[in-house]
Formats: sequence, C-alpha cells, structure tokens
Amino acid sequence: MKTLRHLFILHSLFFSLLLVSTDAFSYAKDVIQVAPLELHKNSPFDRAYTLAPISDRTGNIKIQWPDNWPSKKPSEQLKLRVLHINDLHNKHIIEKDDGSARFVTGLMAAHVNKARCEASSKNEHVLFLSAGDDHTGAVYDELLGYNPGSFKKSLAYHAYSSAGLDVAVLGNHEFDRGTQILKEAINADANFPLLSSNLVASKNLDAGDYASALLGIINGWRIAIVGQTSSEDTKSNLADDPQLKVAPQLQSMSQVLTAVEGKVDVIIALTHIGYQQSGKVGDQDIAELLAKASVPAIVIGGHSHDILHKSGINKEHIYSGVPVFQAGQWGDYIGDIQLNLRHDSKEVVISNNTVLHSLEQNSSSLISFSEDFYKTSIAPVISDFDDVLNEPLGRIPDDSALTKHAILVDRYTAELAVANFITDAVMQTVNTDNEIADLAAINASSIVNGFEPGEMATFSDWYNVIPYADTLQLIELTPNQLIELIKSNAQRLVMPSEQESLDLTGFINQGFLHFSGALRYEIKYGQDKRPQAKNIQLNGELLEHYESQTITLLVGDYIASGNLGWRGQTIQFPNGEKVKGFNIKSLPIKPTSYKLRESVLKYLRQPRQKIIDIRKDGRIKLRH
Repeated sequence: MKTLRHLFILHSLFFSLLLVSTDAFSYAKDVIQVAPLELHKNSPFDRAYTLAPISDRTGNIKIQWPDNWPSKKPSEQLKLRVLHINDLHNKHIIEKDDGSARFVTGLMAAHVNKARCEASSKNEHVLFLSAGDDHTGAVYDELLGYNPGSFKKSLAYHAYSSAGLDVAVLGNHEFDRGTQILKEAINADANFPLLSSNLVASKNLDAGDYASALLGIINGWRIAIVGQTSSEDTKSNLADDPQLKVAPQLQSMSQVLTAVEGKVDVIIALTHIGYQQSGKVGDQDIAELLAKASVPAIVIGGHSHDILHKSGINKEHIYSGVPVFQAGQWGDYIGDIQLNLRHDSKEVVISNNTVLHSLEQNSSSLISFSEDFYKTSIAPVISDFDDVLNEPLGRIPDDSALTKHAILVDRYTAELAVANFITDAVMQTVNTDNEIADLAAINASSIVNGFEPGEMATFSDWYNVIPYADTLQLIELTPNQLIELIKSNAQRLVMPSEQESLDLTGFINQGFLHFSGALRYEIKYGQDKRPQAKNIQLNGELLEHYESQTITLLVGDYIASGNLGWRGQTIQFPNGEKVKGFNIKSLPIKPTSYKLRESVLKYLRQPRQKIIDIRKDGRIKLRH
C-alpha cells in the first residue's frame, strides 16, 4: 500500500494542476478520482485502479475514469476463479488435539498457488480475496501494539501479501486498536488494496490507505470490486479518531452501482456486514440491490461466520440471480468459486460442484507447501515472540468445566466460571487503582476458548480465551435502569429448547452478559417464553433498596457502543420470538484508560496461590 499512497498523491497533484479554473475545481470536488495500482507478480489483472473514498457524499457520484478504460464489453467469455477467505482473526496456526499444528495461512497460500499454476492450462484467471476481520482473535495481535510507537507487524497482512492476496475489505475488528495502528499495518505490510465504500470522515485514514473500490481489467473484462464495512459493529468511538463514521451500506453501494453502470461488465461486492442477521442490513440485501444492475454480480461476505454452499450451490443463498458466498471462520475453509461469464448474458454460471475446501485436508503436496510457507513467511516474524507467548500465569484447576467445549457452551447457557474470574479480576484491578466501579460485565461471545485443566496457563492461553482488544467504559445507571438491563440480559440466555438447533461453539449474537460477583440474580424460564430475571441483588441487597443512588458498571467498548442489541434494537430469537433490547447508549458513558484483557493479566501477575481460583459461585441461579 506504500506504492498505492505514492501513486495516488502524484496522480492527484497532476490532476489538480490540470484544473486551473474555478469551474474545474468545483467539478473536481464532485468527481471521485482513481489511481493506478501496482500489481503483484501473480495478479490476474492486466491493469487495475483504486477508486478513492466516497467520503460523506450523499447523492450520486461521478468517477474520473482512466483514459484507457475500455468503452465496451469484451466479445469473449471469461473464466474467473475466485478464492476467498473471511474472519481469519489472525489465527495463522491452529493447534490440533494430537499436539501437531495446522498452518492455516500456509494452506490458504497452497490452494492459491495450486489454482494459479493450473490457470493457464484451464484458461482461467484467479483472484484471491479476503472478506475482512483479518485481525483480533489470536496472540499475534500483540505485534500490532497499542499505539503507533509500539507497532511491530501485522502478521495477517504480511502473510496475505506473501500468499498473493489481490484485495481485502476492512472488517470491523481491523479498527479495534484505532485507526493510527490500522494505518501503520496497511502501509507497513499490505501489498494489496484495502476497501470500504462506506467508511467516511476518518481523521487518520485517507486515499493512500484504503479505497472504496478496485476497478480492473482481466482479458478485456471490466471488473469492479466494491468493499463494505459493518456500520453497526465497527468501533467508532475511539480516542484516536473520534470523527470516524461508517455510513449505511445500501446508500454507498447504490452510489457506486449508479456510477459504474455501463462502465463495467461484472461486479463483486466484497463485504464485511454479515448474512441474514435480524434487524441488520446484510449480504442478502446487497445481493437484491445488485440484481438491479445490468451486469452479472456476486457477493462475497464475512462477519457472521456463515458456512455457505459447503456441498455445492444452494439456491437458498441466491437472491434474484445474485449468489452470496461466505467461508466460515478461523481458517476452517477457503472458498473456491469458478465463474463462467458470457458477454451476452447476465447469468452467473458457477461451474464447480463444491465451493468450499476444508483446510483440514491431508493432501501431502498442500501440507508440504503450507509448512514451507510457515518457515519462510510466518516463523521469522514470531521467532522473537516466544518469551511473551510462554509467560506462565498460574495453574488451571483440574475441572472439566474449564475445557474449550464446556466454556463455549456455558457462556450462552449458564453461569460461567471463567467469566466470574475475569469480571472479578477487572474489579480488583480497576478499583485498586481508583475505586470507580460497582460492577463489571463481559459479553459471552468475548470468551472464545478454554484451557487444559490442571495445566499451567500462559499468556498465550489467556489471550486465546479473551482475544478482543476491548477498552473499558464506565456506565452510570439508576437502580431501575440496572433492573431493566438485567431483565433484558436474562432474555438473551439460550434456553434448553433452543440449544439443539444452535451451534453453541460458534458465534451467537444475542449479547448475553456475565457480571462480577456483587450482582446475583435468578433466571426463571419455561419451555415457550423467554427467560425472566428475578430476585436481583447487589451486595446482598435487593436493587430496589438502592433507590436514588447511582450505580457504575464497567463494560467493554463493543457493548458500550450498543452492539448485539444493546442499542434498543429488536432481537429475534431462533424460535421466531422478538423482543426489544435495552438501550445502553441512552445512558451516561465515560471512557477509561483500562483495557479488559490487560486488567485481567495485571491481576494474574500478582503473587498468588499456584492454582488460579476459577469457579462458579452461584451468582446466576437457573429456575424452571
């Protein structure tokens, strides 16, 4: 992206010098400029350009098309093979149960290399795309640092550049550590463009860092790849970029669609907004919008971690002729779409029967390539990181409830021992420095792993349990407001009647919170209605006894921003029932300097007993 920045600046200066009249400068403000993109050696494009950010324009936009942009459709068909990944969350190495390792990015690179080696014999052109959330989820995020001065490396962007990625969309978790660090990561390690057509008004990111779309030529075919970032789940309240805004997706996509009509022959929406999520604009809506275009289109998405078209094309995921694709999470799969495009048809013809490859396969050639890729591209980056990863932080109790599977299920369905420990540790750390909080809470889906019972837990182990870079926010509530919050929270518990139909080891977006030990309550549920909170107590007293007092609650900024139904949105449950969520955003919220994970680690590093006290203590009681 350093080359992209230099080319865009030179191109902009040249363009500005040509516009010498007042009318010309007025025209320039209304036109979105393009800049030539330097292609990597295996790029399928004959030439390509990046379309500058749309900024905060609300009406139609115009594109300053390159002089050599073809004026008409090609006369021949195009075989376009698109390999795609999403939601890797920096998980480059997955440890197996037998103690061996699966080199995820190496296996992805192996599939891409194999496809590109076969391309000329099959008369194909191979694109490799990422649908975002390339960061946040593994210990290698620590290489990003917490401010520009501590930045070392984006292992994700470095690995993708080594594997020949053509383009990626900016996912919501790319912003977790602020836009200054994201800018560092892009310019240091991304040799491919980053896209978002609906990211606007950033203080730190500009046209040298990201683009709204990529416009490219492959064998005469004019291709537009348009990026979309989640407008609901992106942190837009961080201190380093308070003006950051993510605009509604349909608005920006409609602007680009209108501007490219008649100028391109195929559209790929590369999105990180999610698929079929209740109450949110999703990939299905983008597909319906693209169906109105005069050219073939597909949507390649991420964010909701869905596994689509695993065993061949499923018509349920096609909307008015526009298919939606997604490849799960954490490197479980790589998508492989083989498109046959005709110049005289809008139909999207997909020629392969299986469009997801498991990255668990035992192909010796792919495994050999992945191991070599790890040795040359990954290992050199992390070799100086071992001391940090292996720092011992105490022994885990010999309790089967602390295994990965047990924790992933309990976090949505019951009291969770590790959540008890995390929230209590946060309270101890923060209030030791400055007694500011009555309670702390953690979102269930912020806890994504477990432990080896009876074993020593390291920094890496704890990082993998709570990988997200949440900054703590302090919320002020009246007792009645806290009662309403707890009642809303109880309704979000996954009931026994729902558990069989859900993958509890995956992401459940109901926003259930676990609280520190001062808060205790009962949850009563029946077969046919949402769970109800009863007997809510704070420090052993019913909340009603705290009349006229202010109660302070620490939560991560993801929840404080109102995500997962905490902005008063309607929440739809698997049985079809709908309830309105509590609006945390309506309450007074103050930022703090405390990080959730760092607060837990600080507590763990204090001299204590050798076995960490992680257990249930009855702070949630379930009643039938």
